[in-house]
Amino acid sequence: MSIPPFLESITAQLLACAVAGVALAVSCGLIILLGKAWRHAWGWVDDSEPGRNPVIELIARLRGWTAFETKGSTSTYLWWKDKKGETKTDPFIDLFLVVLFTPLSIYLLFKLYALALFVVSLFAIAFVARFARRHKKLFDKHIKDPEAHK
Repeated sequence: MSIPPFLESITAQLLACAVAGVALAVSCGLIILLGKAWRHAWGWVDDSEPGRNPVIELIARLRGWTAFETKGSTSTYLWWKDKKGETKTDPFIDLFLVVLFTPLSIYLLFKLYALALFVVSLFAIAFVARFARRHKKLFDKHIKDPEAHK
């Protein structure tokens, strides 16, 4: 199977990845809008407030955020707190950016595989160096006082 003629240049391939990213981001946005419509429909059926969007709630919970609410004069404001306790308003923007640039990142990863292997090797070396340094400190403490860890 050969490459289509319009995708032979690198510029066209990058453009195709950008179009794929935009298509994924738009479809992700449509799924989130579908979740919002779902909550509003069930809120209407139950005669209650619509509540949180289940898709955005899933995204926030996967990131480790917890939900909290603020009662206003006319409505309830729905917020999120991350693991550090900082207030976050919406997890959608981060997801949108990730989905937007994923196809381009995958393309560049395959196109520049040598650079990707170099970066992964640097991370591995840094992880091993950090591990060795922490264990050296622990070993030095143990040499000074052998009874400290018993």
